[in-house]
Amino acid sequence: MKSAHRTLLFLSAALALPLLTAVTINAEAGERIRNVTRTGPDGRQVHVMQHRRVQDGQYHATTTWTGPNGRTARRETSGTYDKDAGKWTRDTTSVGPNGKTRSTHAEVQRTDSGYTRDMVHTGPKGETKSHTDFVRTADGFEKNKSIVGPDGKTVTQHTVTTIDREARTATSVRTTTGPDGQTATKEVTRTWTRAR
Repeated sequence: MKSAHRTLLFLSAALALPLLTAVTINAEAGERIRNVTRTGPDGRQVHVMQHRRVQDGQYHATTTWTGPNGRTARRETSGTYDKDAGKWTRDTTSVGPNGKTRSTHAEVQRTDSGYTRDMVHTGPKGETKSHTDFVRTADGFEKNKSIVGPDGKTVTQHTVTTIDREARTATSVRTTTGPDGQTATKEVTRTWTRAR
């Protein structure tokens, strides 16, 4: 059996930004490595390296950006999916060129009528938590979300989306309630065309 490992190297030019990309794929291990170098009209380059591995219900991805001045930014993501339990988790940590760190932990649990999602985002200003309940309805879905900011104040959002398949429209009405009890409502209607 031939190795599933192969390297693709190609050069493309788009307007004044030449793009050099090297992609290494290991299909057996679910691994992908991608290197991209972009050169601007002034000759300055930005290098992006992505490394992603998926195996046995788990994945890990790392992306590093290196700017023309040599400063770097990095994002690392890992996650798991339990198909039987219907649970998905993800952790992401980002470090900017200034050294500041941000992290997000997310857990999604499948339910009989939709899903629940809990997230914790930690940044330079502190921790923000959110909880979302998503429920399918006969003609669309409803979503309730609560957000607690670093200051401890809570904002809630209640969204009702109605889908009319005959008219090919989806109308969402979102009501946001702030920490002071004041509310604001926004309505958005989207349409789509039938694919030929």
